[in-house]
Amino acid sequence: MSEVKEAVAVFDNVKQLQDAIDELESSGFDRAEISLLASSGAVETKLGHMYEKVEELEDE
Repeated sequence: MSEVKEAVAVFDNVKQLQDAIDELESSGFDRAEISLLASSGAVETKLGHMYEKVEELEDE
C-alpha cells in the first residue's frame, strides 16, 4: 500500500506561496507534483499576456 501526500492552501501574497512551495519541496514533494489553481481573472491580472487560454491554442 502506498502513501499519498496532499496539501491544499490559500495564499494572500506571492511570498507566502513561495515559502509554502519551498517547505513542500524540502519535505519530499517533487516540484512536478505541485499545482497552482487560480481563477482565470486572477491569472490574467497577474500574468497578462503571458497567459494563453487553451481554446486559443486549439487552432494552432
